[in-house]
Amino acid sequence: MKIKSKILYLIFALPILIIGCEKEYVEPNSFSDLKVFTTEFTKTIWSVNIDDYISFSALGNGAQSHTWTIEEGSHFLSGGITVNDTNHFDQFIIPGAGLESNDKTIHVLFTRPGAATVRLYDTYTEPVWLCLHDTLEATQVGDLWVIDTTFIVQVFESIQPAFTIATEDNPDVILTADTIVVEAFNTLLFTDMTTAGAPNARTWSFDDEGISTDSIAEVDWEIIGDKQVTLVSIREPGDFELPNASTGILLPHIIRVIPSSEPFTIKASGALELLSDSIIEVSCIKKLAPGILGQESFFEVEVDNIPVGISDVSNSEDGNKNFNITLSNTVPSPSTITVTYSGGGIRSIDTRLLEDFTSDLAN
Repeated sequence: MKIKSKILYLIFALPILIIGCEKEYVEPNSFSDLKVFTTEFTKTIWSVNIDDYISFSALGNGAQSHTWTIEEGSHFLSGGITVNDTNHFDQFIIPGAGLESNDKTIHVLFTRPGAATVRLYDTYTEPVWLCLHDTLEATQVGDLWVIDTTFIVQVFESIQPAFTIATEDNPDVILTADTIVVEAFNTLLFTDMTTAGAPNARTWSFDDEGISTDSIAEVDWEIIGDKQVTLVSIREPGDFELPNASTGILLPHIIRVIPSSEPFTIKASGALELLSDSIIEVSCIKKLAPGILGQESFFEVEVDNIPVGISDVSNSEDGNKNFNITLSNTVPSPSTITVTYSGGGIRSIDTRLLEDFTSDLAN
Protein backbone atom coordinates (compact mmCIF):
# COMPACT_ATOMS: atom_id res chain seq x y z
CA MET A 1 0.00 0.00 0.00
CA LYS A 2 1.35 3.42 -0.96
CA ILE A 3 0.51 6.79 0.50
CA LYS A 4 1.24 10.20 -0.97
CA SER A 5 2.91 11.49 2.18
CA LYS A 6 4.04 10.29 5.56
CA ILE A 7 1.71 12.14 7.91
CA LEU A 8 0.98 11.83 11.59
CA TYR A 9 -2.77 12.37 11.98
CA LEU A 10 -4.08 13.85 15.21
CA ILE A 11 -7.81 13.31 15.71
CA PHE A 12 -9.87 14.96 18.44
CA ALA A 13 -13.48 14.04 18.05
CA LEU A 14 -16.44 11.96 18.93
CA PRO A 15 -17.56 10.93 16.37
CA ILE A 16 -14.19 10.48 14.60
CA LEU A 17 -12.87 13.43 12.63
CA ILE A 18 -9.49 13.32 10.84
CA ILE A 19 -7.50 16.50 10.70
CA GLY A 20 -4.52 16.25 8.36
CA CYS A 21 -2.09 18.31 6.35
CA GLU A 22 -0.49 17.84 2.96
CA LYS A 23 3.22 17.53 2.26
CA GLU A 24 5.18 16.95 -0.90
CA TYR A 25 4.90 13.46 -2.29
CA VAL A 26 7.47 11.11 -0.68
CA GLU A 27 7.48 7.48 -1.65
CA PRO A 28 7.75 5.57 1.65
CA ASN A 29 9.64 2.39 2.27
CA SER A 30 6.98 1.26 4.73
CA PHE A 31 3.73 2.51 6.20
CA SER A 32 4.08 4.69 9.31
CA ASP A 33 1.24 6.68 10.86
CA LEU A 34 -0.41 7.44 14.18
CA LYS A 35 -4.01 8.28 14.90
CA VAL A 36 -4.74 9.86 18.26
CA PHE A 37 -8.32 9.95 19.55
CA THR A 38 -9.67 11.78 22.60
CA THR A 39 -13.03 12.36 24.25
CA GLU A 40 -12.55 16.09 23.68
CA PHE A 41 -13.73 17.58 20.42
CA THR A 42 -11.29 19.64 18.35
CA LYS A 43 -10.36 22.58 20.55
CA THR A 44 -7.79 25.31 20.76
CA ILE A 45 -8.20 25.22 24.53
CA TRP A 46 -8.49 21.93 26.34
CA SER A 47 -10.29 22.13 29.64
CA VAL A 48 -11.92 19.79 32.12
CA ASN A 49 -13.59 19.95 35.52
CA ILE A 50 -11.55 18.80 38.47
CA ASP A 51 -12.06 15.10 39.26
CA ASP A 52 -13.10 14.45 35.66
CA TYR A 53 -11.13 12.64 32.98
CA ILE A 54 -10.15 12.72 29.30
CA SER A 55 -9.43 9.61 27.23
CA PHE A 56 -6.63 9.42 24.64
CA SER A 57 -6.12 6.61 22.13
CA ALA A 58 -3.01 6.28 19.95
CA LEU A 59 -3.84 3.80 17.20
CA GLY A 60 -1.30 3.52 14.40
CA ASN A 61 1.50 1.63 12.68
CA GLY A 62 5.25 1.75 12.60
CA ALA A 63 6.05 3.24 16.02
CA GLN A 64 9.22 1.83 17.53
CA SER A 65 8.25 3.11 20.97
CA HIS A 66 5.24 4.82 22.45
CA THR A 67 4.93 6.56 25.82
CA TRP A 68 2.32 8.73 27.51
CA THR A 69 3.54 10.80 30.50
CA ILE A 70 1.32 12.62 33.00
CA GLU A 71 2.03 14.84 36.02
CA GLU A 72 1.53 14.51 39.75
CA GLY A 73 -2.12 15.19 40.47
CA SER A 74 -3.20 13.18 37.41
CA HIS A 75 -3.93 9.44 37.42
CA PHE A 76 -4.32 6.65 34.90
CA LEU A 77 -7.73 4.99 35.07
CA SER A 78 -8.73 1.49 34.09
CA GLY A 79 -11.42 0.98 31.45
CA GLY A 80 -15.05 0.06 31.96
CA ILE A 81 -16.22 3.54 32.97
CA THR A 82 -19.91 4.13 32.26
CA VAL A 83 -22.23 7.15 32.34
CA ASN A 84 -23.43 5.99 35.76
CA ASP A 85 -19.96 6.48 37.24
CA THR A 86 -20.06 10.29 37.10
CA ASN A 87 -18.21 11.85 40.07
CA HIS A 88 -16.91 8.45 41.17
CA PHE A 89 -13.93 8.10 38.86
CA ASP A 90 -11.39 7.65 41.68
CA GLN A 91 -12.51 4.04 42.04
CA PHE A 92 -10.95 3.37 38.61
CA ILE A 93 -7.45 4.66 39.49
CA ILE A 94 -4.89 1.99 38.61
CA PRO A 95 -2.84 1.31 41.77
CA GLY A 96 0.89 1.80 41.28
CA ALA A 97 0.51 2.91 37.68
CA GLY A 98 2.94 5.78 38.14
CA LEU A 99 3.17 8.63 35.65
CA GLU A 100 4.03 6.76 32.44
CA SER A 101 2.08 4.34 30.27
CA ASN A 102 2.83 2.44 27.06
CA ASP A 103 -0.84 1.58 26.49
CA LYS A 104 -2.37 2.72 23.23
CA THR A 105 -5.45 3.96 25.09
CA ILE A 106 -5.25 5.88 28.36
CA HIS A 107 -7.89 7.53 30.56
CA VAL A 108 -6.45 10.41 32.59
CA LEU A 109 -8.17 11.66 35.76
CA PHE A 110 -7.29 15.23 36.75
CA THR A 111 -7.45 15.93 40.50
CA ARG A 112 -5.42 19.11 40.79
CA PRO A 113 -6.67 22.52 39.56
CA GLY A 114 -4.58 24.53 37.16
CA ALA A 115 -2.67 23.63 34.04
CA ALA A 116 -1.92 19.90 33.64
CA THR A 117 0.06 18.22 30.87
CA VAL A 118 -0.19 14.96 28.98
CA ARG A 119 2.97 14.20 26.99
CA LEU A 120 3.13 11.93 23.95
CA TYR A 121 6.60 10.60 22.99
CA ASP A 122 6.78 8.31 19.96
CA THR A 123 9.72 7.15 17.84
CA TYR A 124 9.72 6.03 14.18
CA THR A 125 12.20 4.77 11.62
CA GLU A 126 10.83 7.30 9.08
CA PRO A 127 10.06 11.02 9.23
CA VAL A 128 6.47 11.80 10.12
CA TRP A 129 4.43 14.92 10.66
CA LEU A 130 1.85 15.91 13.25
CA CYS A 131 -0.85 18.21 11.94
CA LEU A 132 -3.19 20.00 14.34
CA HIS A 133 -3.29 23.79 14.60
CA ASP A 134 0.37 23.89 13.57
CA THR A 135 2.48 21.32 11.77
CA LEU A 136 4.99 19.48 13.95
CA GLU A 137 7.69 17.54 12.14
CA ALA A 138 9.45 14.63 13.78
CA THR A 139 12.98 15.39 14.92
CA GLN A 140 15.77 12.98 14.01
CA VAL A 141 17.60 11.60 17.02
CA GLY A 142 20.24 9.12 15.88
CA ASP A 143 18.60 6.61 13.59
CA LEU A 144 15.07 7.38 14.82
CA TRP A 145 12.51 10.08 14.19
CA VAL A 146 10.85 11.46 17.33
CA ILE A 147 7.44 13.05 17.83
CA ASP A 148 7.49 14.72 21.23
CA THR A 149 4.44 16.84 22.01
CA THR A 150 2.63 17.93 25.14
CA PHE A 151 -1.10 18.57 25.44
CA ILE A 152 -1.99 21.23 28.00
CA VAL A 153 -5.28 20.79 29.86
CA GLN A 154 -6.76 23.54 32.01
CA VAL A 155 -8.34 21.90 35.07
CA PHE A 156 -11.08 23.95 36.68
CA GLU A 157 -11.66 23.68 40.41
CA SER A 158 -15.14 23.11 41.82
CA ILE A 159 -17.45 26.11 41.88
CA GLN A 160 -17.95 27.47 45.39
CA PRO A 161 -20.76 30.06 45.46
CA ALA A 162 -20.13 33.19 47.53
CA PHE A 163 -22.32 36.24 48.09
CA THR A 164 -23.00 39.34 50.14
CA ILE A 165 -26.26 40.99 51.24
CA ALA A 166 -26.65 44.71 51.89
CA THR A 167 -29.33 47.37 51.90
CA GLU A 168 -29.69 49.85 49.06
CA ASP A 169 -29.20 52.72 51.52
CA ASN A 170 -25.98 51.25 52.98
CA PRO A 171 -24.42 49.06 50.26
CA ASP A 172 -21.04 48.95 52.00
CA VAL A 173 -22.46 47.45 55.20
CA ILE A 174 -22.69 43.67 54.78
CA LEU A 175 -25.61 42.03 56.56
CA THR A 176 -24.67 38.84 58.38
CA ALA A 177 -27.55 38.12 60.80
CA ASP A 178 -29.21 34.71 60.60
CA THR A 179 -32.53 36.53 60.16
CA ILE A 180 -32.43 39.74 58.14
CA VAL A 181 -35.48 41.93 58.74
CA VAL A 182 -36.59 44.25 55.97
CA GLU A 183 -39.68 46.38 55.54
CA ALA A 184 -41.84 45.73 52.50
CA PHE A 185 -40.93 47.79 49.43
CA ASN A 186 -37.40 48.31 50.73
CA THR A 187 -34.53 47.06 48.56
CA LEU A 188 -31.86 44.51 49.43
CA LEU A 189 -28.77 44.05 47.25
CA PHE A 190 -27.61 40.48 46.65
CA THR A 191 -24.11 40.43 45.13
CA ASP A 192 -22.57 37.34 43.55
CA MET A 193 -18.99 37.17 44.87
CA THR A 194 -18.15 33.76 43.44
CA THR A 195 -14.64 33.37 42.01
CA ALA A 196 -13.67 29.76 42.83
CA GLY A 197 -14.29 27.61 39.79
CA ALA A 198 -14.43 30.61 37.42
CA PRO A 199 -18.22 30.79 36.92
CA ASN A 200 -19.48 33.24 34.31
CA ALA A 201 -23.22 33.24 35.05
CA ARG A 202 -25.66 32.76 37.89
CA THR A 203 -29.34 32.45 38.78
CA TRP A 204 -30.86 33.87 41.95
CA SER A 205 -34.22 32.60 43.23
CA PHE A 206 -36.06 34.87 45.66
CA ASP A 207 -38.96 32.71 46.78
CA ASP A 208 -42.20 34.40 45.68
CA GLU A 209 -40.34 37.52 44.53
CA GLY A 210 -39.05 35.92 41.31
CA ILE A 211 -35.60 35.21 39.85
CA SER A 212 -32.64 37.23 38.58
CA THR A 213 -29.49 36.54 36.58
CA ASP A 214 -27.80 39.83 37.49
CA SER A 215 -24.45 39.82 39.28
CA ILE A 216 -25.99 42.36 41.68
CA ALA A 217 -29.68 41.59 42.14
CA GLU A 218 -31.84 44.39 43.53
CA VAL A 219 -34.90 42.95 45.24
CA ASP A 220 -37.84 45.08 46.31
CA TRP A 221 -39.70 42.87 48.76
CA GLU A 222 -43.48 43.15 48.65
CA ILE A 223 -45.08 40.11 50.25
CA ILE A 224 -44.60 39.79 53.99
CA GLY A 225 -43.29 36.60 55.58
CA ASP A 226 -40.07 34.60 55.90
CA LYS A 227 -38.22 34.11 52.60
CA GLN A 228 -35.39 31.88 51.46
CA VAL A 229 -32.93 32.66 48.68
CA THR A 230 -30.91 30.31 46.47
CA LEU A 231 -27.88 31.08 44.33
CA VAL A 232 -26.77 28.81 41.50
CA SER A 233 -23.31 29.72 40.16
CA ILE A 234 -22.77 28.53 36.59
CA ARG A 235 -19.84 28.05 34.26
CA GLU A 236 -21.09 28.11 30.68
CA PRO A 237 -18.86 26.95 27.79
CA GLY A 238 -19.26 30.13 25.75
CA ASP A 239 -16.66 31.07 23.13
CA PHE A 240 -13.81 29.78 25.28
CA GLU A 241 -14.96 26.13 25.27
CA LEU A 242 -15.01 25.90 29.05
CA PRO A 243 -16.30 22.77 30.78
CA ASN A 244 -19.91 23.22 31.83
CA ALA A 245 -20.57 23.13 35.58
CA SER A 246 -22.90 24.56 38.21
CA THR A 247 -23.25 24.57 41.99
CA GLY A 248 -26.25 25.81 43.94
CA ILE A 249 -26.63 26.80 47.58
CA LEU A 250 -29.47 27.83 49.85
CA LEU A 251 -28.37 31.03 51.53
CA PRO A 252 -28.05 30.51 55.31
CA HIS A 253 -30.20 33.55 56.05
CA ILE A 254 -33.92 34.03 56.52
CA ILE A 255 -35.23 37.22 54.91
CA ARG A 256 -38.10 38.35 57.14
CA VAL A 257 -40.31 40.85 55.32
CA ILE A 258 -42.52 42.95 57.60
CA PRO A 259 -45.13 45.59 56.68
CA SER A 260 -43.78 48.99 55.73
CA SER A 261 -43.91 51.66 58.41
CA GLU A 262 -44.87 54.25 55.78
CA PRO A 263 -48.56 55.22 55.47
CA PHE A 264 -50.44 53.62 52.56
CA THR A 265 -52.15 56.39 50.60
CA ILE A 266 -53.41 57.29 47.16
CA LYS A 267 -51.08 59.30 44.90
CA ALA A 268 -50.56 62.89 46.02
CA SER A 269 -51.62 64.20 42.59
CA GLY A 270 -53.41 62.69 39.65
CA ALA A 271 -54.89 59.92 41.79
CA LEU A 272 -58.26 59.90 39.98
CA GLU A 273 -58.89 59.17 36.32
CA LEU A 274 -62.19 58.74 34.51
CA LEU A 275 -61.79 55.61 32.38
CA SER A 276 -65.28 55.82 30.94
CA ASP A 277 -68.46 57.77 31.68
CA SER A 278 -69.14 55.50 34.68
CA ILE A 279 -65.75 54.11 35.87
CA ILE A 280 -63.27 56.02 38.02
CA GLU A 281 -59.75 54.61 38.47
CA VAL A 282 -57.95 55.36 41.76
CA SER A 283 -54.14 55.11 41.90
CA CYS A 284 -52.27 54.27 45.13
CA ILE A 285 -48.60 54.76 45.90
CA LYS A 286 -47.85 51.03 46.33
CA LYS A 287 -49.17 47.71 45.12
CA LEU A 288 -52.61 46.62 46.30
CA ALA A 289 -53.58 43.30 47.77
CA PRO A 290 -55.70 41.33 45.28
CA GLY A 291 -59.38 40.63 45.70
CA ILE A 292 -60.99 43.89 46.87
CA LEU A 293 -64.51 42.93 47.95
CA GLY A 294 -67.40 44.56 49.79
CA GLN A 295 -65.91 48.04 49.98
CA GLU A 296 -68.70 50.00 48.25
CA SER A 297 -70.25 51.29 51.49
CA PHE A 298 -67.00 53.00 52.51
CA PHE A 299 -67.04 55.32 49.48
CA GLU A 300 -69.04 58.41 48.62
CA VAL A 301 -69.00 59.89 45.14
CA GLU A 302 -70.47 63.28 44.23
CA VAL A 303 -70.80 64.76 40.78
CA ASP A 304 -71.15 68.54 41.00
CA ASN A 305 -72.05 68.05 44.71
CA ILE A 306 -74.81 65.55 43.89
CA PRO A 307 -74.37 62.05 45.37
CA VAL A 308 -74.05 59.24 42.82
CA GLY A 309 -74.65 55.56 43.54
CA ILE A 310 -71.78 53.04 43.50
CA SER A 311 -72.31 49.58 42.04
CA ASP A 312 -68.83 48.06 42.45
CA VAL A 313 -65.32 48.60 43.82
CA SER A 314 -62.63 46.19 42.58
CA ASN A 315 -58.98 45.85 41.53
CA SER A 316 -58.22 47.30 38.09
CA GLU A 317 -57.57 44.88 35.26
CA ASP A 318 -54.03 46.18 35.00
CA GLY A 319 -53.77 45.36 38.71
CA ASN A 320 -50.85 46.58 40.71
CA LYS A 321 -51.51 49.96 42.33
CA ASN A 322 -54.95 50.79 40.93
CA PHE A 323 -58.59 50.00 41.72
CA ASN A 324 -61.84 50.95 40.00
CA ILE A 325 -65.05 52.50 41.27
CA THR A 326 -67.99 51.68 39.01
CA LEU A 327 -70.88 54.17 39.28
CA SER A 328 -74.58 53.38 38.96
CA ASN A 329 -75.07 56.30 36.54
CA THR A 330 -73.02 57.96 33.85
CA VAL A 331 -71.09 61.14 34.56
CA PRO A 332 -71.96 64.21 32.46
CA SER A 333 -69.24 66.35 30.94
CA PRO A 334 -68.11 68.86 32.02
CA SER A 335 -68.41 68.14 35.74
CA THR A 336 -66.44 67.92 38.95
CA ILE A 337 -66.19 64.52 40.63
CA THR A 338 -65.40 64.18 44.32
CA VAL A 339 -64.47 60.80 45.83
CA THR A 340 -64.35 60.21 49.59
CA TYR A 341 -63.11 57.04 51.30
CA SER A 342 -63.35 56.41 55.05
CA GLY A 343 -62.92 53.44 57.38
CA GLY A 344 -62.69 50.74 54.73
CA GLY A 345 -60.62 47.56 54.52
CA ILE A 346 -58.60 48.09 51.32
CA ARG A 347 -55.03 46.94 51.93
CA SER A 348 -51.65 47.05 50.29
CA ILE A 349 -49.89 43.83 49.32
CA ASP A 350 -48.00 44.07 52.64
CA THR A 351 -51.32 44.26 54.59
CA ARG A 352 -51.36 48.01 55.44
CA LEU A 353 -54.78 49.67 55.44
CA LEU A 354 -55.41 52.40 52.90
CA GLU A 355 -55.56 55.83 54.57
CA ASP A 356 -58.85 57.76 54.38
CA PHE A 357 -58.94 60.34 51.57
CA THR A 358 -61.01 62.89 49.69
CA SER A 359 -59.96 63.74 46.15
CA ASP A 360 -61.42 65.73 43.25
CA LEU A 361 -61.37 65.18 39.49
CA ALA A 362 -62.38 67.76 36.91
CA ASN A 363 -64.07 66.02 33.99
